[in-house]
Amino acid sequence: MYNYQRAYDLTLASHPFGIKEAAKTINNIAIVYRKWCQYDRALELHFQALKTKEEYYGKDHLETAKTLRNIGSVYDEKQQYDRALEYYQHCLRIQQKHLPTDHIDIAMTLQNIGKVYCEMNHSNIALEHFQASLRMRQKLLVSDHNDIATSLVYIASVYSKQGQYHIALDIFFKALEIQMKVFDTKDGHSDIAETLQHIGVTYEKLSNYLTAIEFYNKALDMNKKLLPPDHPTIIKLYNNIDILRNILEPYNC
Repeated sequence: MYNYQRAYDLTLASHPFGIKEAAKTINNIAIVYRKWCQYDRALELHFQALKTKEEYYGKDHLETAKTLRNIGSVYDEKQQYDRALEYYQHCLRIQQKHLPTDHIDIAMTLQNIGKVYCEMNHSNIALEHFQASLRMRQKLLVSDHNDIATSLVYIASVYSKQGQYHIALDIFFKALEIQMKVFDTKDGHSDIAETLQHIGVTYEKLSNYLTAIEFYNKALDMNKKLLPPDHPTIIKLYNNIDILRNILEPYNC
């Protein structure tokens, strides 16, 4: 943190054009505070960066839009969803004005907006944004890019939330297929482990407990390579497996 603050002070003092780099440094400091869950401090710094960028670039500039999205992300993590939407949508308006109709940055902002709507239980609106983001990524990226897998996971999660479990499973498996190509399956990857867990949850909702246990175990084995043994994700997976085994126990006599 000291290094970021020192960089900010030096950059700002070095020459008038240091303001541009100083705004980037402020954002970097804010991101660190966000990772530490010190959201109010992160917001304070992001707003400082926003003011600097608006003065340097103007209010209707793509650099300004980046900071608006950062602010939206902090409000999202604070579960202040109305505020998060406000800043994400402001960012999107600027991006749509200056970028091509299909652009990777627009796809990311659409995904962010979809996540907020999902948290607000507006599943259909969330799905619209996730699908728009996916269509954009499919035009811009190779077919087995992980961002496409990410879009598929979000879409599948909405279908699962709506009780459309078979549709959700089909889409989760498409995402998993991409992830297995992209990432090292030997050492494991958190995205693969998360998708395996999603599949397990979906089978559990379908009362297909044996298959659910199978995928929970796959997720558990991978997470053991990635996480400490007392991590909440590992504990949750053990609990899920135990619950389902207890349900099945009377049938194993």
